[in-house]
Amino acid sequence: GIYAEVEIAGARVAMIHYPEPALRIAQSGKLDLVCYGHDHTRRLEQFDHTWLLNPGEILGLWSTPAWALYDTEHHTVEIFEV
Repeated sequence: GIYAEVEIAGARVAMIHYPEPALRIAQSGKLDLVCYGHDHTRRLEQFDHTWLLNPGEILGLWSTPAWALYDTEHHTVEIFEV
């Protein structure tokens, strides 16, 4: 599907392909983490309690390859370049 909400180790996480709905979902403040992709542009922003994350791209076609790790216990996000 185009949208998913899951609970992982007590954290409420949403995944959606497109950035605009991801932003609106993150701004609602109802989730811990909202992830999206589509434009392959790295973005990490926090709206109150909710993280909005696009880790960028792993292939490195248009930018430095990167991936991200969300720590459910500490509610932190870290992006790692490959």
